[in-house]
Amino acid sequence: MADAGQESSEGISVSKPVARVMMLVNAAVWGSGYTMLKHVQENMPTQWMMFFRMASAVLLMAIVFFPRLRRIRLRRYIVPGLILALTYWLGFIFQLKGLETTSPGRNSFFTDTYCVMVPFVVWAFTRKRPSWQHLVAAFVCAFGIGLVSLSGGGGAELMHMSFGDAMTIIGAFFFALNLVLVGFIGKDFDAIALMLAEFVWCALLFGAGAVLTEGGPSMAWARWTSCCASPTWWSAPR
Repeated sequence: MADAGQESSEGISVSKPVARVMMLVNAAVWGSGYTMLKHVQENMPTQWMMFFRMASAVLLMAIVFFPRLRRIRLRRYIVPGLILALTYWLGFIFQLKGLETTSPGRNSFFTDTYCVMVPFVVWAFTRKRPSWQHLVAAFVCAFGIGLVSLSGGGGAELMHMSFGDAMTIIGAFFFALNLVLVGFIGKDFDAIALMLAEFVWCALLFGAGAVLTEGGPSMAWARWTSCCASPTWWSAPR
């Protein structure tokens, strides 16, 4: 019976302190990428950029975790991986389309509102009402969005929110949905294998979208300046 119970769930668990450190590191890596993404978008179409990111992640994960992955029944990860990939893909599509027409700072701020959205998405799934702390956090975040949105002009421009900002907020909703689904689905699956399945589907979605809407790839993207900011860009005032 014990063996059967172990086979029914491939998930892993960590202590709360370790989980918090992992989330902190994830936030630091996540936040540091906005400015670089803005630069790469000037040289490479959005979906091709994300295709190469996802494909590289899949290849790296497959190599690093191959001994672990070979012991897992990967076939059962196809559908859960697709579900997560759809929300992740939509989140990035809207966020990066927003980044095309708004600044990295505003894009970062509006994307981070997914943290406030999560309790309300959970509410929609579980009917579990958010606590007063969640409501206070939502108010503070909304107030911050208002401050960031002030353009300094008069009249209607005073509270102007650009099309890029709106796209970014929609992307934040899909990131919140993705995080909630990870919480629900991930309990019964191995985290590495589930992430790999999600990234495989994301690579396929971004690749298909790139071919259909952005044409074929270009050799010019292989230049180092397409992937790393030039010295002139680094020294430019921002």
